[in-house]
Amino acid sequence: MPSDRHPRSNKALVDISWRVLTITLLASLADCISLQAQVIQSEDSANIRQIQDSIKIPPTSHGKEKDIIPEIEGAKERRLKERINLWEREALDAIKRRDYKEAEPLFLQILSFDITPEKRRSILLEMSDLYEKTKEPAKQAAVLEKFCDAYQDDPETPQVYIKLGMLYRDLGLYKLAFARFYSVLNFSLRIDQSRIGTYRKLSVRAQMEIADTHFMMGSYAEATKFYNKLRLLSLEPEENAHAIFQTAYSHYLLKEYSLAAPAFQTFVTNYPQDGRMAEAMFLLADSYVRINKHTEATQTVLQLLKHQREATMKEKDEKEWIRWQKKAGNELANDLFEQNDYAGALSMYQSMLSLGNEPDWCWPVMYQMGVCLEHLSLGEKAKQMYKMIVEWPDRNGAKTEALKNASLAETYDMAKWRLNNIGWQNDTDNKLQKILDKAH
Repeated sequence: MPSDRHPRSNKALVDISWRVLTITLLASLADCISLQAQVIQSEDSANIRQIQDSIKIPPTSHGKEKDIIPEIEGAKERRLKERINLWEREALDAIKRRDYKEAEPLFLQILSFDITPEKRRSILLEMSDLYEKTKEPAKQAAVLEKFCDAYQDDPETPQVYIKLGMLYRDLGLYKLAFARFYSVLNFSLRIDQSRIGTYRKLSVRAQMEIADTHFMMGSYAEATKFYNKLRLLSLEPEENAHAIFQTAYSHYLLKEYSLAAPAFQTFVTNYPQDGRMAEAMFLLADSYVRINKHTEATQTVLQLLKHQREATMKEKDEKEWIRWQKKAGNELANDLFEQNDYAGALSMYQSMLSLGNEPDWCWPVMYQMGVCLEHLSLGEKAKQMYKMIVEWPDRNGAKTEALKNASLAETYDMAKWRLNNIGWQNDTDNKLQKILDKAH
């Protein structure tokens, strides 16, 4: 008999799963309020008090409009309000001019009066922006704590909690950072059904920050647990990519290479346009090497070296990409060379050569190619490699400058010696052959 109940929508199921995971995460570290109380009494308490006392802001008044600025009536009250607005404009103008020292006392002067909650709210947020510009995280944290105390139910408060958590994390106050991230989760659980969509993203962001904080602390096993829990949710592509990469990297740093390799492979397969693609491929190849899957490692590095960079890639990202290509190619090629796999090493060096055109890159690569060719009994081709180094054109003084570098000068001298040695060997072989021919 068919049910008369309406099936739940996918959105409803997502919201339920988000709430369940949020509650689970909260339970895993106990209640946020008790956690915060423990933090205040912890070894960080002195630092926390110092931060919160780093700026003195008068307490907030929650009185009615008619009680504001007592003993000032009529024209005096209007003049004071005009003066406060003038001070705020002057402070904001000073910030635009980057005259931050002028802006701070103006804001503090405004806060010394019993202004409206709305005005106090805007001034506190403006002061937070000021301290972010002046790179004074302790003062910024103190201002934002005042905001959270005064406006606990403000729609902006969860974002302020996240900002506070990041500030405390940068200051090395990890326990207080966790408390502030968990404050976001507590806030999200208090909202009604109609506002779930708005705060779900903030809740996911807070959970991601919790996982990232564990990672930054070096608690990689704990970080992995949180990343895996997050992947149970319906994340945005960027969030999912971050969770997968960080999970893989955590396994790698824990030397769990058999777990790191498939995780990096998942990332490489699903997010080929991600900015961490080159790094992921390098770490994937290195993970393969460490679990003795050398064929897979070689294939991964060759794939990385042949991978076409996006035409729209920024210069900084392109340099980072090339850096990982060079690092991956160098390490694997040298590893193959040490294993006497000269053919494999030669193939790798050949793929690497196009990654640069300056002596500091080309000379060492060509020299290694020459040595591999000698080991493969291809002396004439090796001779060509050494000759390219010795006869390198001195365009714009590039060769002269390169020879000032001790390492490059040594590479140059070794190439010259090997070139002469191959010539000497060829002459000796020819003379010996003539003697043998005459003997017959």
